[in-house]
Amino acid sequence: MKQQKRGDAKRRMHQRAYEFNRRYVEKGLELCEQFYPRISQVPPGPRTVAMATQSMAFIDNGGFAYLFNIDLCGDFGYEGLCSAYRDVGAVRTAELLLEVIGLFPGGCVPDEAGRIRYYQSVSNEFLNSLDERYYHLAGLGCDEDMEVLVAQFIRSNRDLFE
Repeated sequence: MKQQKRGDAKRRMHQRAYEFNRRYVEKGLELCEQFYPRISQVPPGPRTVAMATQSMAFIDNGGFAYLFNIDLCGDFGYEGLCSAYRDVGAVRTAELLLEVIGLFPGGCVPDEAGRIRYYQSVSNEFLNSLDERYYHLAGLGCDEDMEVLVAQFIRSNRDLFE
């Protein structure tokens, strides 16, 4: 009985934390929608949150293929996305994204048509393995849970958001 109560309390605690973090992530998504595609004009703190949360939403919904099927980064580029991941503390996730960017010729992400064409030429098995690595790194409850890291970044840098 005590074990069950402890488990219920732990689930409620995780649910409250998730809801709290979700509000911060939603703020990041609003920022991205407001400023895209002129993301470089956004101040550094909000830009970091906007880029991290928007890309997280795309990768969570369809893997890296979904991320590269859109022009997410506006005028800031995919390398800026790696910086945003590092800034929020998702260092291994940033390294994985750099590895994915390295799949493109010369490590440079081409325009939308070139991205899609080249990305589709890579084996699905390999691409799925990259997606799985991302989900194990940055998924809910994982070491680099993006929602938790973004919420911590905002709380730690409140002055950048006032």
